[in-house]
Amino acid sequence: MAPSGDYNAKSTETQDVLLKLLTSDAPSFVPLSVFDDLRAAIKGRVYFKHDEGYEDLRKPTWNFQIQTYPGAIVVPKDAKDVSETIKWAGKHSIDLTIAGGRHTIHSTKDHRVTLDLTLLSAVVVDPSNSIAHVQGGARLGELDRACSVYGVAVPSGTNADTGVGGYTVGGGYGYLSRQKGMTVDNLLEVEAVLASGEIVIANRTQNSDLFWAIQGAGANFAVITRFTFRTFKIHSCVGGLQIYPPTHARALLEVLQHTMSPGPRPLSTSVLLTFAPPPGVAPEEARKPAAVLMPVYVGLGEEGDAGEQERKQARAVLEEQMEAVPEAVMTQVGDMDYWNGLQNLAEVAQAAGRWYEKALWIETLSSAVMDILVSQFTKAPLKGCTIALHPIGGAIGDLAPTSTAFPWRLKTGFWVLILSRVADDAEFAIARTWATETDALLRPYRAAAYVNEIGGAVGSQDGAKASVVGEVYYGENFGRLVQVKRKYDEGNFFRNNHNIVV
Repeated sequence: MAPSGDYNAKSTETQDVLLKLLTSDAPSFVPLSVFDDLRAAIKGRVYFKHDEGYEDLRKPTWNFQIQTYPGAIVVPKDAKDVSETIKWAGKHSIDLTIAGGRHTIHSTKDHRVTLDLTLLSAVVVDPSNSIAHVQGGARLGELDRACSVYGVAVPSGTNADTGVGGYTVGGGYGYLSRQKGMTVDNLLEVEAVLASGEIVIANRTQNSDLFWAIQGAGANFAVITRFTFRTFKIHSCVGGLQIYPPTHARALLEVLQHTMSPGPRPLSTSVLLTFAPPPGVAPEEARKPAAVLMPVYVGLGEEGDAGEQERKQARAVLEEQMEAVPEAVMTQVGDMDYWNGLQNLAEVAQAAGRWYEKALWIETLSSAVMDILVSQFTKAPLKGCTIALHPIGGAIGDLAPTSTAFPWRLKTGFWVLILSRVADDAEFAIARTWATETDALLRPYRAAAYVNEIGGAVGSQDGAKASVVGEVYYGENFGRLVQVKRKYDEGNFFRNNHNIVV
């Protein structure tokens, strides 16, 4: 996607910067001297288009289809720098975006000033108290590496480049979620910088309304400079792939519904309708349609503890899943290291590239839903197309919908991702048509919309009205979120997100 307009056309001649201000819809030229106060106030650095390092900072880390050109990029060194940047932006009515892992379309935008948290990436694990302190710019891979030293984990996602911050404040799903809930369910405290620039602590007793809102809609309220999470001891893991001809797709979906709805909580077995092997593993002509069972088991705790029986039951169901459908053309499943094995299991299939994506949560794989999934995969127009189904439910559904801003507390269900990795704009258009059609066919069965999805339920990748976004993503919590927004950010300073309109 090319930037709109002629980026920074006059900057080298007039020392002006083309910026989008909060007070206007179109960008305008702002004197470079506006940044003088900011540079003097922070220990970090401000990057402009022609500075060395700008290009690396402005690029997305995962979806290369998103190409934007901020007017400037501010890289703070600590929470005080974040505070000074926010106060400066507010003073000059600068439209600010926040970048952590740079996975989302909201991280960087044309002509905005991006606040990039790259240098705030420290992770400190406290095994004696079963907690981890994580700075707002850390990525999931950095969190996993720090936790691996102590044999513990935080329930979180699997793509190492994803930012901990953005992933957490939208909910956060991973292999441990069926046992321990969403990432936000294991969040104990945050250090946050408000729209006023004030640095505050929020938890269940201090600024509790803000803490509640951050647990699912956090991008609307503050920049989080530190998270404190609960950690869990990893006992054992099993993972891998069992690949079948595409004619077995329906049978695998039936196995998934039968064994994972609800299914033992230590299991997070998925099904992928895709083309195998993944790109880069084999020549393009060798990639063929396939139905893939991805068995996943994670046992938590210690040998002989109260969870031993549940772990045994889960291992038995895992064996049942693998034996239920004969004629697998390849099986690579076994004991696996959680941090360097299981967390990277889907890395090849979800590697950085140009992507188009839609997603939704459904409660059951009914016969009608299975018909749609199999039919649409049969019609997949590109070898980069995948339909992935990941189990939800379990501990996710243990809490009430109003317990956190994240409202979707399904007892059973599946996260359906409709993905396409494309080579160019022509393929992007083809993928978009296929994914949009698939999403529309599944829409009557949608039970929830997950705010962390780039395409999501209402098509944020295509552009969606903010009022629609609020109702769809936040459900019955939307009204309360509006009240919290009025209290902490009535002027809607934090607007480059799935925005809650006051």
